[in-house]
Amino acid sequence: MRYFVLSIVITLMSITVTRAQTDCGVVDGIGFPVDTSVFALTQDFAVPSSRHEGRYHTGEDWYGGRDNSVGQAVRAAARGRVTYSSVNGWGRDGGVVILEHTFPNGDVYYTVYGHMSETADYTFPTRLSCVQQGDVIGAVADARPAPHLHFEVRISGGTNGTIPGAGYSDLLPYLDGFRNPSKFIVNQQTWLSIWHDWHLMVGTEGNQNENAPITPLITLTDNSVLYLDGIGRTLRRATPDGRVLWRVRLETDAVAIEAWRGNSLLILADGTMQIIDVETGGLGETWRVLANFTSTPLIDGNELLFPTPDNSLVRISADRREVIATYTEIPSFSRAHILADGSFAILTDSNEFHYYTADGNLLNTAQLRASASFATSWEGRLLVYSQGGLWRVDANGEWSLYIEDAPDGGDSASILVTQERLYLYTGSRLFAYNRERQLLWEAGTPTISGHAEIASYEDVLLITSNHGDILLVNDAGGFCNQVRIFGNDNAQQWQSLGADNRLRIAIADQILALDWGTFIRPCNV
Repeated sequence: MRYFVLSIVITLMSITVTRAQTDCGVVDGIGFPVDTSVFALTQDFAVPSSRHEGRYHTGEDWYGGRDNSVGQAVRAAARGRVTYSSVNGWGRDGGVVILEHTFPNGDVYYTVYGHMSETADYTFPTRLSCVQQGDVIGAVADARPAPHLHFEVRISGGTNGTIPGAGYSDLLPYLDGFRNPSKFIVNQQTWLSIWHDWHLMVGTEGNQNENAPITPLITLTDNSVLYLDGIGRTLRRATPDGRVLWRVRLETDAVAIEAWRGNSLLILADGTMQIIDVETGGLGETWRVLANFTSTPLIDGNELLFPTPDNSLVRISADRREVIATYTEIPSFSRAHILADGSFAILTDSNEFHYYTADGNLLNTAQLRASASFATSWEGRLLVYSQGGLWRVDANGEWSLYIEDAPDGGDSASILVTQERLYLYTGSRLFAYNRERQLLWEAGTPTISGHAEIASYEDVLLITSNHGDILLVNDAGGFCNQVRIFGNDNAQQWQSLGADNRLRIAIADQILALDWGTFIRPCNV
């Protein structure tokens, strides 16, 4: 009889736990546990610590200053169930709360909040209770070596939801069940939005750029996409809804893929060209040009200019069969622009500007104070948007101001010239000029970071950055929408609007598709 009663008790406990989990609901929004305008990230995810014998940090430390941290509220990142709650979870290093979150696709993650204490106003939630996004779950404690919040994101499995852990790992954390908290939250904020259609993570958790696309995607007629990973060793095709259809492991590093004469062409670092069978991933006709390539090409009409290992550029013919010109002594560069007359400009990683004639003769060099963006003016000359303003460089390499009172550019600035408009973006304001170079309007935007680019789609301006910013401004001068995914300084970025009305963006290790009609709806109000 006792066993029967015990069985009933266990069954009821199981039902209670299951119901508690179900009753807490599905995540529909997510945010940081502290105010990021006050708290700063002081120790990043996966950083080895000399204080802990070189072990890796399994979360992020957020610090608001010694006089502005202790007692500050800590909030639940998202709706969820409390699986652990103890004011003595880390002993003298403070209390710990763990929350379990179920996401719309069924994935379960845990968020961990350490170095906390209770105050008269802020108490810990009880175990198995439900919390909503933004609910206060404790306060920052006066923990060693300075008051801060230790914040983790863990994948589901094992004891991840019931044990506080040590805060450090002998293994790289992403191999031990942990995820980069900032990356997780920033990405999920966009994935949970109404304009998100699909996304595809193409990198490893530990290195955003290792498998990130290294060359612009090819969108096929059925709206599926071809892409190369960041080390150029895997070619993949993804379906229109973001599922990998096939993958091909390459024996030689690749540097580019391109849509070429009705085919998709794979270009390898050793100069090999191969036609891609997009249905199967098989490689068809193959030939080789006599050159080695180091990165994606510059496009000059129907011809390609590839950087080479010996600091040269080689020009490849329109039929992709031969090298038709070689330009020597071209330093490695981070930005480049080719004009209709074949002249080209580059900017090195140290912000050194070089301008060359169509046959590779150096016309001008200049050391810039910060990064710069390039465009072609309506008169067909090179425009350089730099920290010193907007400049035109003529056919002799001579500089002159193009718009006298143009705002200063810089590292996050960008320029776009369309048939009727010239746009300058400073990283926080967008300026529109007509063909007479008169200012039409200006619009403020949230401040972004990283290398910015502008694209125009009818009456909407799209601004993206390799830090993952995605902004919309209507062509009447109104900022109207924003999302963000996780990027970094070294990330590449590409975007295109497909025939299916999906905006596809590749930044760092993510390919994201947004429903364009829904995304721009606030711009039409």
